[in-house]
Amino acid sequence: MLEPRNSADLTPRPLESRAVFTGSLVDVAGTLHSELATYMAAGLVAMLSGYPVEGTAAFFVFNFLRGLFFTGLGGYMASRTARSLPLRHALLTGIISLAVSIFFNLDAPGGLLSWPLVLGLLAVVPVAVLGGLLANPERNL
Repeated sequence: MLEPRNSADLTPRPLESRAVFTGSLVDVAGTLHSELATYMAAGLVAMLSGYPVEGTAAFFVFNFLRGLFFTGLGGYMASRTARSLPLRHALLTGIISLAVSIFFNLDAPGGLLSWPLVLGLLAVVPVAVLGGLLANPERNL
């Protein structure tokens, strides 16, 4: 026969704003700083070679992977910083990253419905959760 659950197990655990803030800060600050460095390097290459790299597929793929890397790192940091429910903190970090991404891309060329941007927006939350999973494979999620 099943034993009744302990009442301590049924109480909801609060989210830790410190963990979500840390993950979001790593994500947004890392993405913005690396974007600045990427565009400076692209401008330098264009100036020295006369070849504009900003419209190339390689530039798009690099920016896509760079942004997702920092989102995954933010989910990882939120999960590692949280004392309980690490995956929930990584998920919230991904949702915040999605909101920030939409805000910064409202005036993007082609609008929010361009396929590269939609692909990136669809991948943000799952990558943050993946970072949370990688941070705590053995902890109670």
